[in-house]
Amino acid sequence: MPIKWIGAVLVFLSAFSIGFMKSRELSGREKSLKNLRTALNILESEIVFSSHYLKEALKRISDLCGCGGLFSDISDQMQKFSVMEAWNISLKKSQKKLFLKDSDIEILNILASQIGMSDREQQVKHITHVKLLLEKAE
Repeated sequence: MPIKWIGAVLVFLSAFSIGFMKSRELSGREKSLKNLRTALNILESEIVFSSHYLKEALKRISDLCGCGGLFSDISDQMQKFSVMEAWNISLKKSQKKLFLKDSDIEILNILASQIGMSDREQQVKHITHVKLLLEKAE
């Protein structure tokens, strides 16, 4: 009889801990998606109202929002790689830390292919599109 109770307690504790870890993961993802949307708002403002280079704008964004150093890493990677490559490398590095799914990475990669490659108006349109997709994912 005590073995049954011990087994029941172990099953209960394991289910509780799995649920707790999944809950932490989901709340971390939600927070990261909100922070990323905030960062994209700042990036949009930098593009429209400022004349900073993309590397400088990404550093400023990193200082202003809590995205786990994603944007400063992108800026650092841009010294060695193109914008798109730097973006992809940094996203892969930060994926687990920010609790991002592969679908979230795909959404952010939409922006990576366009940022810095077109005029201001087109970049703002792409940022707005990505923000809407992130909001839906959230």
